[in-house]
Amino acid sequence: MTADVLQATLDILSSNWNSSNTDGHTPLFKKITEFKRYDFNQNKDIVLAQRAISEFQPAGVGDVDKHEFENFNMDIRVLGSNEETHWLNVIKEVKRIFKANKVNPDLTNFPENHVLEWDGTAQDLSDKTHHLWRKLLPAQFKRFKVIRS
Repeated sequence: MTADVLQATLDILSSNWNSSNTDGHTPLFKKITEFKRYDFNQNKDIVLAQRAISEFQPAGVGDVDKHEFENFNMDIRVLGSNEETHWLNVIKEVKRIFKANKVNPDLTNFPENHVLEWDGTAQDLSDKTHHLWRKLLPAQFKRFKVIRS
């Protein structure tokens, strides 16, 4: 894929975020490669986009069409004691935006037909002893191209 799927996804999240759904807070949106040190005193919510360890790209179906897949993860983190409800609201807002932008032909970086979706499974990586609420949400960007001979 030529365009940066991670940055495009973060742009979709930041431009469509409704802070009233998350207790008036908007998280910081970053790619994991830009995440070095973070001061949680400035913002206790962060959503990180990171590439998956393995890329699964199935071949196209004959010469009719070609599908490109890019797997990535949304790492959703909230810091604070008794913040589980807020953390769940942040996760719901990410899922709401993904669902609303599942098919978005107006995305300028991706002129082809595409689908942005999240996997129904998500790993809970929370560390309650350090008051860190964390979930790794698997996502996938599919781009469809029709090839006619």
